[in-house]
Amino acid sequence: MIVPKHRESDWLFSTEAGHLQLLLASPNIQRLILIGQQPIIDGSSSPSIYRRWIDSDSLNNLEMTLKPLVIALSPKIYFKNGNLEVPFSRYEDNVICSLVLEKCIGSFVGEMLVEDVEIESANQGREFRRRLRFKRMPNLVQTEIRIVPKEVSCLDSLEIGNDSLEFSPDLGTLVHVYLVPMVASLALTGSRIEELVEAGLRPKALCLGVDQEVLRVARKYFGLEDGDLIRVCVGDGMELMDKLARGDVGHIDPKFDVIMVDLDSDNMRNGEVFPDLYEIDVENGENVVLIAAKALPCSSSITDCENKFLQKLRLVISGAYMDSIKRIGSATSSGSS
Repeated sequence: MIVPKHRESDWLFSTEAGHLQLLLASPNIQRLILIGQQPIIDGSSSPSIYRRWIDSDSLNNLEMTLKPLVIALSPKIYFKNGNLEVPFSRYEDNVICSLVLEKCIGSFVGEMLVEDVEIESANQGREFRRRLRFKRMPNLVQTEIRIVPKEVSCLDSLEIGNDSLEFSPDLGTLVHVYLVPMVASLALTGSRIEELVEAGLRPKALCLGVDQEVLRVARKYFGLEDGDLIRVCVGDGMELMDKLARGDVGHIDPKFDVIMVDLDSDNMRNGEVFPDLYEIDVENGENVVLIAAKALPCSSSITDCENKFLQKLRLVISGAYMDSIKRIGSATSSGSS
């Protein structure tokens, strides 16, 4: 596999975890050989900037030059029928340009990085994102938001890595593949939320993170703010709910209308028991978002067409996933979700 020029230091190509994920993504590969320039050693004072470089003629010449070496490194059984063709692959994704803003280490998640990227856009415009990635799973974007330049007269002149260019988080849109279906799941309790809003109550959120460093990064780069309506603290979500059920947390109201927990069981054999389950297919061919919903009171006289909360929710996420929520069972045990 030809590593994209100037991405040799990316964890996807320079770590064991990244190599494993490349192998898992290509099940037909028996032996993976990565070809690229020498990675830049961490600690260099220069910022880590990548700009997509495509020169088909140079890549073709490189493949012809390296073919004898690759043949020598390939399993002998591969050539038992006289086959001397070695398949070269070129890693491709939608990243046009990237700049690493910071690398840091969290006590729970380990090493992580924040990067600004420009990605290919379906509408032919320019699309900029800010991403968080963990070293232990380098090909998985933990979270991302859209970013916009603070001061710009023409998007065509923008270039990531320009010292005079600053971006601000666009907090009015959701772009991460898992956040949209999670927000869509609020439709299950839309009537309850509408009743609270009609009664003059403003929804409040208690957000927990298991790593203090991740919360620092979220505040610094992703626009997370504490306030009257959002409270952020460090802790384990399941442990907190257990304490709330026992009344062990005196400073927090134990009554919640919506609870979202990212579950990951240490032992896949030990599942958690949930009430009625619903699922939303995130349409990437392999993942779904699971939603556990208790039976809600049906006393509301507000229809879905009259529900202002559902109307606004549909506008915010363009109606995505709201019509694809389906019930799949009840009292289900699951190892992780």
